[in-house]
Amino acid sequence: SSAVTVATGSLVAPAAPTAVSAYGDFSGSGVRVTWRAPVGWRRFEVWRGTSADFSQATMIVQRVSLPTYLDTTAQPGVQYHY
Repeated sequence: SSAVTVATGSLVAPAAPTAVSAYGDFSGSGVRVTWRAPVGWRRFEVWRGTSADFSQATMIVQRVSLPTYLDTTAQPGVQYHY
């Protein structure tokens, strides 16, 4: 038989990325999203919505390993919130 140890205590949400920005990529192939990663973060999800209400946002990619992402599915003329 093997023992299982369960840690107890409070869970603390990780710090959110800062300095998030989005701009048209120089190649014209999408929207470049960049951010400043909190210390220790190695994987990211990118969420996008068409309003500031992020309960309506959709995750467009997960497991991004760098603090930058090229959103090639963005449509011209649509205002997005990342």
